[in-house]
Amino acid sequence: MGFVEVDWWTAKKPSVASDVFEDPPQGVTTLIETKAGSGLFISKGLMLVNDREDSQQIIHSGIPENDPNLGKHGGLRDASMSNYRTRHAGMFSFGVAQYRSRAAGAPATPVTVFAPVFADSSRRIEVQVYVLRNKPGGSPSVPLAGIGRDLRIVTETHERHGIWLVTKASQADLGVAGTRLHQIGSPIEYTILEVDPPAKVNNARLDYPNIDEVSATFTAPVNTLRLFFVEDLLIRGQPLGASFDGSPVLPDPNNPMAVVRQPAVTTAGCSFVRVDRDPYTAAHELGHLLMPKPGEGHYQRDNLRQAARGSTGERRVEDCNLMVDGSRGQGEKYDQTKRIWDGPDDDGYLQLEALHASPYVR
Repeated sequence: MGFVEVDWWTAKKPSVASDVFEDPPQGVTTLIETKAGSGLFISKGLMLVNDREDSQQIIHSGIPENDPNLGKHGGLRDASMSNYRTRHAGMFSFGVAQYRSRAAGAPATPVTVFAPVFADSSRRIEVQVYVLRNKPGGSPSVPLAGIGRDLRIVTETHERHGIWLVTKASQADLGVAGTRLHQIGSPIEYTILEVDPPAKVNNARLDYPNIDEVSATFTAPVNTLRLFFVEDLLIRGQPLGASFDGSPVLPDPNNPMAVVRQPAVTTAGCSFVRVDRDPYTAAHELGHLLMPKPGEGHYQRDNLRQAARGSTGERRVEDCNLMVDGSRGQGEKYDQTKRIWDGPDDDGYLQLEALHASPYVR
């Protein structure tokens, strides 16, 4: 059977100009004829990914190394080689394929086609983002550069599913004394408000009453999330982050004397993240509000707790899910806690279905 070779890359706009490359042309991709003489050529499966860790993994070309015609393209491939079947792309990017015939008398101009990653890219999540100062007029309790990283990861988490993150500031918040607006990040800019802790809050180390006071001071329109970066959370278990959907704070099974608490109404739709966190904490906390699973809200795959990551045939290992309970380390990696899947966990909860049905997704 015959084959043809095409260039395949991703671009920020439907153009072949190099200044709009998302993931530039690298090695060729081979399309194999479906059957001799058919004139129909198909590649092995191709994949678009939206974070750099995923786009740097060594993968198999799908072609056997002992293939008499295509063996040079066979076996494991990295991004510098032909038939590397992964490209990096954002939600608003385009896939680009270009073919130039080698046949005698063929046109000199190549055939180029463009395809948007998402044909419908209108869905979005609106979030108001704040960083509390350590004291009135003081310094941000969390470095702004780190917040930019966290918001990029929130964007990557949801654009995989055709949902865009929009950060915004309300006029009411801009009118609060001491508020300063920042635009951070590149190429995507995020809006962040640097704010003083309210008068009843001594610093950016928050207990439950302080959380209620902060949420009452910085309000949001209906179906708009709020994400606060703070120095510390002085609440049960001292978690890396905490989210509030309006439900009561449940009793602590390890402390029968703990008081069941009903948060203030204004606290609903708020996530709080502390300075000592991992890169996926903010996305995880917002996930509790976007995918409000009853109880503790975490992804459960008890039968796989001891399974090795990437076990043959297993595609939903617990440690790789965004909503797993607890941190799995500080680094950004391909097997970190960042996936949202369309299959149920052991409790029968469907994350992706809940995400797309969320009132916070417009």
